[in-house]
Amino acid sequence: GWSMGWQFTEDVATYCERVGPLLTRAPVANTVPLTVLGYLRSGGTGYGGSEPILLGWYDDPDAPSGEPSGAVLMTPPFELLLAVVPREALRSLAEALRANGTVVPGANGVVDVVEAFSAAWLAGTSQGAETRLRIRLYALAELLPPPHPTDGRARLATEDDTDHAVAWFNAFHDEVGGHEPEVRSSVM
Repeated sequence: GWSMGWQFTEDVATYCERVGPLLTRAPVANTVPLTVLGYLRSGGTGYGGSEPILLGWYDDPDAPSGEPSGAVLMTPPFELLLAVVPREALRSLAEALRANGTVVPGANGVVDVVEAFSAAWLAGTSQGAETRLRIRLYALAELLPPPHPTDGRARLATEDDTDHAVAWFNAFHDEVGGHEPEVRSSVM
């Protein structure tokens, strides 16, 4: 449904058509939402949550372009991903989510946008928020060969490698304190 400039859907194709140009204009900054969308477009059905996915975009009523200027998505059990949210649309996003009956267990995105959204979401309530995880995005500027190459060689993983891949994936999540999704289907 449409509310205060925000429109929500569960239809991945419609969402990709509407926000694809916005997200692909800055592919490095939008690597997480683009990766999630790639997964959903390839037939992924979510990440183990029982709640439906939420895909939303913001149509600025004053913008003549017709292209959305905001994009959010949520694939339960993960938090609301504030992919691109103009500052002037944060309050209306909180209002639109409430009007949509959406439960927001948390928010993920650029720190100042998450903090501003949290303030708008919690305004008038007795609820609070806490930061659980801060991560950085690194971009590789130049790939250099290692100074002391190993004797090994790169190869495609096989089913025999699944247990190792699952263990590495779980170790990563243990170290960063992230969610523990159903890993085996993600690495196969």
